[in-house]
Amino acid sequence: MNWYTVDATGASRHLWLHVTGEGAPTYGRWISPSGHDVKKVLGERGPVGLDVSVHWIQAPEHYGKQRTDILWQTGLLGLKLMSDRMRRILEDNGAQLETFEDVEIRLRDGDRLTGYAGVLEETQAAGPVHSLWRGRRSHRLVVSEEVRNAIKQARLTGIETEPVDGPFPADRPGFFDD
Repeated sequence: MNWYTVDATGASRHLWLHVTGEGAPTYGRWISPSGHDVKKVLGERGPVGLDVSVHWIQAPEHYGKQRTDILWQTGLLGLKLMSDRMRRILEDNGAQLETFEDVEIRLRDGDRLTGYAGVLEETQAAGPVHSLWRGRRSHRLVVSEEVRNAIKQARLTGIETEPVDGPFPADRPGFFDD
């Protein structure tokens, strides 16, 4: 079977987001009131695993506005922000996703962006959509060739795909040296 990584392109014209919320520091790690790393918890359990309110804002230092089917995030979280359309395509092609439909995304002018959800993918099984690593997440997904073809056929935007060796390519020593 052929496998591909899927990632947001992060082009300068695209909308970039930054996670923030109550108690978020300007610099350094964001620790919740219970002592947990907020970004780590978002990547492991999503917003429901937190004891602090989070939301995403248009990255202050970035002025791209084009909305895409998977949104670029500064900090490269394990929790992906994707359009309802992309999520449906993945699920229609066998993806087992945990979805958080109540994520709050705010644009620079204060408007709320709708039609997107937070998504966590499978991390243990090499299903048609799963994590780059076995047992943990990154900002990239790994998809089967069938899913990649469905993404292309649907003309989802803001997505780049690259072929990889095997279903969990980041487990291979030297993967990030390529």
